[in-house]
Amino acid sequence: SCTSKKRKVDLEHRKFNPEWTSKYFFYETSSAVFSCLVCLECVAVAKEYNLRRHYETKHPKLADLQGEDRKQKIEALKKQLVSQQGVFEKRRKESEACTIASYRIANLVAKSARPFIDGEFVKDCMLEACDVICPEAKDAFKNISLSRTTIQRRIVDLSSNSYCQLQSRINDVTYFSAALDESTDNTDTAQLSIFIRGVTGTCQVYQELAALVPLYGRTTGFEIFNAFKTAVENLNLPWSKLSAVTTDGAPSMVGETNGFIGHLKRHLGPDQAAELKHYHCIIHQEALCGKHLQFKQIMDFVVSAVNFIRARSLNHREFQSFLEDISAAYGDVIYHTEVRWLSRGNVLKIFFALRNEIKLFLEQKGKDTLVMENTDWIADLAFLTDLTGLLNELNLKLQGKDRLICHLFEAVCAFEMKLNLFATQLKKGNLTHFPTCQEAFAHKNYNWSRHSCVLEDLKLAFSARFGQFRNEQATLQLLADPFSVDTETVPGELQLEIIELKCSTAMRTKHREIK
Repeated sequence: SCTSKKRKVDLEHRKFNPEWTSKYFFYETSSAVFSCLVCLECVAVAKEYNLRRHYETKHPKLADLQGEDRKQKIEALKKQLVSQQGVFEKRRKESEACTIASYRIANLVAKSARPFIDGEFVKDCMLEACDVICPEAKDAFKNISLSRTTIQRRIVDLSSNSYCQLQSRINDVTYFSAALDESTDNTDTAQLSIFIRGVTGTCQVYQELAALVPLYGRTTGFEIFNAFKTAVENLNLPWSKLSAVTTDGAPSMVGETNGFIGHLKRHLGPDQAAELKHYHCIIHQEALCGKHLQFKQIMDFVVSAVNFIRARSLNHREFQSFLEDISAAYGDVIYHTEVRWLSRGNVLKIFFALRNEIKLFLEQKGKDTLVMENTDWIADLAFLTDLTGLLNELNLKLQGKDRLICHLFEAVCAFEMKLNLFATQLKKGNLTHFPTCQEAFAHKNYNWSRHSCVLEDLKLAFSARFGQFRNEQATLQLLADPFSVDTETVPGELQLEIIELKCSTAMRTKHREIK
């Protein structure tokens, strides 16, 4: 309110000027505004005549106070004033603290995707805890507004503020790139996520979620391009600063005629379209390479067994009770979800660890488990468990914030070299890097040479998938280590700068410190 704002200004600008305070019992509340210490009235015009007239007219008895008595009276009035104004200051701070707490709780509710009504439940929990821990502060906790409508308004405010911050930051970028991914949620609505990464002239990098656009109708390249165009224009980003685009490789994304990339290049024009970099998401390509493994007979039985256990409530309860009775390593099996890239490895790991328990349970239910007694099937299960585990490790290395494409491609190249090593070792029967295979055949020998062919096929799949990155390896090396790159392979406009960089001892030392 206006009154609270006025009090805040008074507290911030209160100055006990020695001249006017000792002479006329006045203090300065703000610039050229004076208030009386005794009656707290403000003078109309801040002139000495007005101060003296107020003093002589309304407080003539104070003129009799001289020397030490006058000083003590002034100090007493000053302490009384500070104490009175401190009451309002305390209330103001408490009100601000309650508002800040409300916003922070609303932020947590939004991050956890919980219903707005949960804010009231949080407040009830705080009040119960306050009764036990600090009952004297219960009134302060009661003033925190966490109703459903308040939480909704707070989240809207936070979202608007975050978007304004994004607009202010992104406007300073020299170039920016975009990453798009389209997926369908549990309500069968296509959701297009658009990420923006920009770099400023001082090499500051900003990476943010620019928009999450629901596509209620068709999801063709034209609709995706229109959604992307709207997001870019809302951020006031000039199209001339767009340097690269990364997509999920779907036909509606990469189509040169009717796909998103085709519409984007026509919008940019021939000159900028020729310089635009387009990449297929490196994590998505790694997942597609993993699907190249031909072990359908393994996954079909595993998925069927897991679904039989989990799909029926009675079977699920009995299986969990059975595992608890025998103190198994795991308490349950998990579903396999195709869109979750790490789920296959996790499912196989648990299934192999519980293979004997699952076999016994399925037999009790009258299911055919003859395939689980086949030596080759067990070998394939163990090999697939180890291999998907290695693929999951690679997938996790490709995830995370502030990762550059050169670092991601280095992880892929390292995995390709590992595949060569694994294939050579399997031909010799060396299972150093395949602990599940060792466990499966701990007391007998098995010929693993046929599985080395699977690794060689997987290596070929990686080589075919990541050909684009291999063609740009010189550019990636320039980004990863400019001190060891061949100057002649660098673009002409950067060659002289690279030579100066290589000859700079200070920059070389700084580069080593950063790495």
